[in-house]
Amino acid sequence: MRVTRAWLEENRTPMGGFRSVQALMVGEPWPVRSGWMDRAIGRNITKQAVASFIAYGKHPPTSLDRRLIYQAAKDGVLHVLEDGAPPKPAPADPFLSSSEWKRVRLKVLMRDGATCACCGASPQTGARMNVDHIKPRKTHPALALDLANLQVLCADCNHGKGNWCSRDFRKSQ
Repeated sequence: MRVTRAWLEENRTPMGGFRSVQALMVGEPWPVRSGWMDRAIGRNITKQAVASFIAYGKHPPTSLDRRLIYQAAKDGVLHVLEDGAPPKPAPADPFLSSSEWKRVRLKVLMRDGATCACCGASPQTGARMNVDHIKPRKTHPALALDLANLQVLCADCNHGKGNWCSRDFRKSQ
């Protein structure tokens, strides 16, 4: 089936939006980025993807289903396009691959002892550590490599904080 704007609009959730798993069902790579509807229009998707899109619009997938779908999308094995090709992975962020970022990231990890400034987790407790931009790069690009704008958070706390929060957890320790 060819995806159209009208078909997308008629299959919104009861709240009027979409679930990220629905975007995956129309061939968007994970993580889903804004503008996915415009990119999906005109794609040919399988009958199974159509059924899943409609079903997930009416009822959210279980947490297990959601995890399996996200993992399949990350691994590039979620086949939803009629030509059998998996969605292309999202391009890697060149900033995170730069030698400047890697150097600054290591300095912050050494400075803060690789311990989460929010919850105290560390690699010894099984946590994966991230270096977080207190003021997000998206809104404050000039502070991207500023040591004063960086803190260590575990992956869970970093994900929870997101780009909408500019809290410096180092000050609360």
